Amino acid sequence: SKDAYEKARNLLEQGDYKAAEHAFSSFVISHPKDEQAGAAQYWYGVTFFARGEYEKAAAAFAKGYKNYPKSPKAPDML
Repeated sequence: SKDAYEKARNLLEQGDYKAAEHAFSSFVISHPKDEQAGAAQYWYGVTFFARGEYEKAAAAFAKGYKNYPKSPKAPDML
């Protein structure tokens, strides 16, 4: 799961937001209890935010905050 998370982060850093969106979504679906799941949900939201899709970003952040309130990224999702 660590490799899948790192792959998704690399796509994001390269600016391939569409591919990163799918990679983070797949990670959260495949590893919902992983310690990185909250962060993956956060970065999933960032893929929308970076493209100016603010409503989708807000929905992704809200879902992340609700599902992963103890994630280190939870405050950022607010």
